[in-house]
Amino acid sequence: MVPEAEFSAAQTQLTDLKKAEQKTRIAGLIKGWKDKGLVLPANEAGLYEYMAQLEDAGQEFSFSKAEGGEGKKTPAQFFADFMAAQPPVIKIGGNGRVIDEGALDVNNTEAVTKAANDFMAAEEKEGRTISAANAVQHVIRTATDAK
Repeated sequence: MVPEAEFSAAQTQLTDLKKAEQKTRIAGLIKGWKDKGLVLPANEAGLYEYMAQLEDAGQEFSFSKAEGGEGKKTPAQFFADFMAAQPPVIKIGGNGRVIDEGALDVNNTEAVTKAANDFMAAEEKEGRTISAANAVQHVIRTATDAK
């Protein structure tokens, strides 16, 4: 019979190995999603923890399939399949540069204003204050550089 202390140490080691394997697997999924443009770097925060929680739940659930019928998957499997089926949020060019297929129309005043306001809000969250004129210049320059 194995002493209780040895058994407990082996259980801890097994748990640590499972967590390390899970971390590697989830990090690989997220990297693949980023490489395909499915996840923006800004949206990556918390994604590992979310996926780990889904995996740790481990229960299967039933869902209806688009082609009819019913399927069963774990929440983590469902989410991974869902992500893999999404169109890219961004397109990565051959040189690794992000290509915005929904590029800003610099002749559309409303679109430029919205983009400038979004930029100013994002900068404000980072503790930086940008004037409206500088924000407009930035979004127009960014849109023209991307072309």
